[in-house]
Amino acid sequence: MSGMASADENGCIVSDTFENEAHRTYQNIARVLKAAGLDFSCVVQVRCYLARQDDWDAHNHIYRQYFSEPFPARTTLIGLPRRSC
Repeated sequence: MSGMASADENGCIVSDTFENEAHRTYQNIARVLKAAGLDFSCVVQVRCYLARQDDWDAHNHIYRQYFSEPFPARTTLIGLPRRSC
């Protein structure tokens, strides 16, 4: 899958705290995985896009709530602009 974000059921971005947006994104990923008969243990690579360096620690904490060892390969990019519907 590609392009998952903190979006509602209509695909519109939901602006919230970083933590709530991150959880919403991972919950959206979980729904897609479940529909395919999969779960987070099946994920082999994750690309994370953070708007702010300050969110790094919070993201790492949240990431570990959804993924466990051995963690998927991960690339994290920081400083990308946010878009909304």
